[in-house]
Amino acid sequence: MRYNSINTLSDFHSISYRGDFRLNDKRGLSVSYDRGDIVLYEGKTFIANKKVSGIFPSFDKQDRWYCLAGNSIFVQETAPFGANSGDEWLNSNNGKLYRYIVEGSGEQW
Repeated sequence: MRYNSINTLSDFHSISYRGDFRLNDKRGLSVSYDRGDIVLYEGKTFIANKKVSGIFPSFDKQDRWYCLAGNSIFVQETAPFGANSGDEWLNSNNGKLYRYIVEGSGEQW
């Protein structure tokens, strides 16, 4: 997976937001994405660099998906598990925004 590896979105003929990434549709058929399709997957935003089907964005090793936003953004009431440095959490209970920090031997929101 490549983070921010495209120079500009104007390199894409057309851009279409497709919502949450889905491997299959409601009928069980494989979902196909065209170049320029934007999806959300595991809190990150991805854009298809070419026609792609059956490949999760975060497991792509052949540049079919580009990650547009490298940090995860969580919106929930409790602190998320498995966060990485720089991830953000919007506490939907109190409206506060937190950033996950890793310093020396400690980690915290």
